[in-house]
Amino acid sequence: MPGRVHHVDLSLRNIGAAEPLYEPVLTHMGYIKGKPYPDGGGEWDMPGGSEASASAPRKA
Repeated sequence: MPGRVHHVDLSLRNIGAAEPLYEPVLTHMGYIKGKPYPDGGGEWDMPGGSEASASAPRKA
């Protein structure tokens, strides 16, 4: 049975630079890539219900 993390929300300056680190970590935890966000980043879904999301901070 996968761990019971309900929600993870990461705000990153450079999604492209961070993805090589977070992709294997989230994949190892059982998450699969979900919906991409138009401004960069996207969702990672856990089969069975929980989700993680990574997004770039919005520029003012």
